Amino acid sequence: MNKKIKISWKSREIKFRKLIDIAKNKKRIYDCVIPVSGGKDSTWQVLTALKYGLRPLCVTWKTPARNKLGSSNLKNLISLGINHIDFSINEKIERYFTLKAFKNFGNPLIPMHMAIHAIPLQIATKMKIPLIIWGENSGIEYGGAKSSLKGEYMNLAWRKVYGVTHGTTAKDWIDKNLSLNDLSPYFWSSENEKKKLGLKKFF
Repeated sequence: MNKKIKISWKSREIKFRKLIDIAKNKKRIYDCVIPVSGGKDSTWQVLTALKYGLRPLCVTWKTPARNKLGSSNLKNLISLGINHIDFSINEKIERYFTLKAFKNFGNPLIPMHMAIHAIPLQIATKMKIPLIIWGENSGIEYGGAKSSLKGEYMNLAWRKVYGVTHGTTAKDWIDKNLSLNDLSPYFWSSENEKKKLGLKKFF
């Protein structure tokens, strides 16, 4: 808590304004992608983006177990005046991948976290949207040994350590039942694609 008190929020705002000004100057339909769940954090991200005059495209990986409250929260977020993509993955692929992750690592959440990070990246690069506004950096909020990954930007190294994938990528999960095409929603955009676009991904 003491570390947060010492943060200069004014300097953070200046950095934020510089990033969004660059995005706005590219004059695209959307200035940024915001990965959302419909919860309080993603709603705050959208409200903040709108406050600063951004035109966000919101993206959600659709969980197989979304309940009525979750649906209501997401509808409320969309009612703020944003466009939204709700991305569903083939149930058979998702089910098999989840079971395999549980058997291999005792963790059924690996596919979920891969999808949460990969789908917004894919959409941003394919639609040439120059900015992704993520939520909190879990390495800062919940602790971790890698101090070099506790910064403002998300990168491949961060996802391997804090992305709840046990250091794996979608390519590592290809087998006789999961092809490259089957796993396409879980692949992160290439570094070349992101560099060419000048994509910035910050927490």
